[in-house]
Amino acid sequence: MTITIKEAHEHALLAAKEAANRMPDSAYCGFAWVEVKGDLRKNIAKEFKQAGYENYTKGLLWLYNPSDSHTQSMDVKEAGAHAYVTRFNELVGEKLKAAGYLVYPRARAD
Repeated sequence: MTITIKEAHEHALLAAKEAANRMPDSAYCGFAWVEVKGDLRKNIAKEFKQAGYENYTKGLLWLYNPSDSHTQSMDVKEAGAHAYVTRFNELVGEKLKAAGYLVYPRARAD
């Protein structure tokens, strides 16, 4: 059975929320997101956009705060982004790699 980008996205969102909920808040404020690097003209890029990703910069799509955490804690948001990418890549990573796409977490302090 083949899993779609949208289905993988839904599973990964759950993983991100669970990871963020397990992480205690810290005083370290920041942001976290997921980036997708690849050819934005391909159909796979359209699947990412249908799943909620947005254009970020040339050649990149992004999904801001996949854990949907409302804390300012960078640790919480970063845990969510890492969990999202881990689960997402477990489900469709090989398919994306073969198509020339890379999905990875990013974060920065505020």
